[in-house]
Amino acid sequence: ISGLFLVVVLGIIDKITGSEISFSIFYLIPIIFVTWFSHRWVGIFISGASAIAWLMADLMAGQIYSHWLVPYWNAIMRFCIFLVNVYILSRLKGALELEKTLSRIDSLTGIANGKYFIELVNNEIHRSSTSNYPFTIAYMDLDDLKTVNDRFGHNEGDIVLCTVANIIRNNIGVTDIVGRLGGDEFAILFSGTGAERSQGIIPKIHKSLLDAMLENKWGITISMGVGTFKGPNFSAEEIIRLTESLMYSVKDAGKSGIKYEVFGN
Repeated sequence: ISGLFLVVVLGIIDKITGSEISFSIFYLIPIIFVTWFSHRWVGIFISGASAIAWLMADLMAGQIYSHWLVPYWNAIMRFCIFLVNVYILSRLKGALELEKTLSRIDSLTGIANGKYFIELVNNEIHRSSTSNYPFTIAYMDLDDLKTVNDRFGHNEGDIVLCTVANIIRNNIGVTDIVGRLGGDEFAILFSGTGAERSQGIIPKIHKSLLDAMLENKWGITISMGVGTFKGPNFSAEEIIRLTESLMYSVKDAGKSGIKYEVFGN
């Protein structure tokens, strides 16, 4: 609506100033605005409205042409030029959105990468501090993945990582996030989840992962550290460090287990 209103205003100004002063470049303002912040089809509609407004301003200004079809031909040409701008801008917008998405995704597993996962944890810390509800982070490591890489090659190791990511993704809620923090280490953010609920969910995920490792004869176990947090008392980096420490205590105790702890209020 704001884009169409701007087109009308430009048309009125164009009519008042007459045919001697060109307002062509200003019609690109609403076209660029709606294409970038709305949708390409809205940009096409505003392009048509701009071409019509420009045509009406010319006709009402009393511009004399050598043939009555000339202003209509000019309007069509202007519309085509506007469409080219819409096309270029929409492709640029799509490329930037794709680049932004790819910068957040682990290229192998298709889940959140470490940088994006930290960003999501920071968002959860803010929500927790304003809404006063807890959240839980599960940090896990694949025990002895190196053995699989050494015996079967890194391609098989990549299959293991993708299998882990898919199992976790299929066993968490729509508001929960799984991320690969690097190598064979993964983390899960359970949004709005306290210690009691997490202790009902995480063992099922752990079992599903172990079953897959056993079924494929990979000889891998899973060590997990699980921390429940509440309030703004921790940074995302500190939360990751604390849950990672819990995970390493499991590995030091013999691997293939889960350790829970509640931090904060």
